[in-house]
Amino acid sequence: MSRAKLEWLMALEMLRFSRRHLRYAKVALALYLIGIKVGRRAYVARLGFVFLQVIDDLLDGDRACAIEPHDEIAGLVSRAELGRFDLARPLDRIGAGLWVELGKGSAGEEGVAKTLDLIRVMMRDRKRVMNGEIWSEQELRGHHRETFENSLDLTLIALESPLRARDATATMDLLGWCSTMRDLKEDLQKGLSNVPKEVAPGAAIEVGWLKNPSGGAWIEREDDRAAELLRLAETQLHELRGRPGRGVFTMFVKSIASFHVRRLNF
Repeated sequence: MSRAKLEWLMALEMLRFSRRHLRYAKVALALYLIGIKVGRRAYVARLGFVFLQVIDDLLDGDRACAIEPHDEIAGLVSRAELGRFDLARPLDRIGAGLWVELGKGSAGEEGVAKTLDLIRVMMRDRKRVMNGEIWSEQELRGHHRETFENSLDLTLIALESPLRARDATATMDLLGWCSTMRDLKEDLQKGLSNVPKEVAPGAAIEVGWLKNPSGGAWIEREDDRAAELLRLAETQLHELRGRPGRGVFTMFVKSIASFHVRRLNF
C-alpha cells in the first residue's frame, strides 16, 4: 500500500480518535508537526501510534468489534508474528506499513518485538475485564511499567534515538500514574480496576468508592507519589542533556506536570 493511501487512512483514524477526546487531537498535531524536524521518522511514529491506538480502542470496547476483541487482536498478533498481514483489513494495512518502515531502521527487529510485546500487555487488560480480576499494587505498577517501557521505547525507536525508557525510569512511572488517574472513572465503569486490592475490597471498587474516605486517601497518596516522581524525572532529564531523544521524555513530563497541577487545583 502506498504511503499516500496509508497517510489518508491514518488521518481518518486520527479524526476518529479526536472526536472522542481532545487529547488525541493534540497528539495528532504533535505527530504531524515533528515531521518538519525529523521527516520520515515522524511517519513511522504516526504509523505506530495509530496502529496501537486502534488496538487499544478495540480492546477497551471503544469501537465495535464483530467478535470478542481479545480474539480479534489475538488473530492480528498471529498474523503479525509471521509478517502475513491480511491487507483486506484496514488495521492490518497499517500494521504492514509499520513493519516495512521499522525494517528500514537500525533497530527494526527490536521495534517489531517491542510492538508485539506491548500488544500482548494490552491484551492482559482485556483479560482482566473478562475475568473480573483485581490486582495488587505491585502487580499494577509492574504492569504499567511494562506497558509504558514498551511504549516509550517504540517512540524512541521510531525517532531513531539511542535512548530507551530505562534511561529515565521516572517518566515510565509517571505515565502509569497519569493513565490510571486520568481514566480511573471510565475504566471502573468498563470493569477495569486500577485500584489495588490492598486499599479496598473487590466488591467496593466502583466509581462511588472514589468518593469514600478510603478512596480519597488513596487518591491523595497517589498524587503525592506523582509529585515525588516529577522531582525525580526532572533530575533524570537534567542528566540526559544533549542526548538525542531527550525531547520525548521532556514532552511527556511537561504534559504530566500540567495534568498534575490541574488535578491539585480541581
